[in-house]
Amino acid sequence: MEFICKLSNDHYTEWKSKIISFTDQGSFFEANVEGRGSAILIIFGMSKHGNFICLPDYKTGCYLAHLRDTFWNSEALEPLIGEVDATTVAYALRALQETYFS
Repeated sequence: MEFICKLSNDHYTEWKSKIISFTDQGSFFEANVEGRGSAILIIFGMSKHGNFICLPDYKTGCYLAHLRDTFWNSEALEPLIGEVDATTVAYALRALQETYFS
């Protein structure tokens, strides 16, 4: 599944990314995302405290807002994985929400 990522900083940047695979593991979800040269494994789900994401390759994770909220989610992820990868992951979550969870 392809989707467009948009970054608004000093200049507007846009790039294509894609979700290579998506699996419902029962109590959580797993996806492989490619964007701007990075391959990112994301594991995400819902706990009693809210949505969460784990990024095993980066040895990190955090809480998320609603999966459609690209601004908040990219802001939460940026200190952990950098601006471009955070934006890619946030837009991947939105694409998954719109395709599988709407």
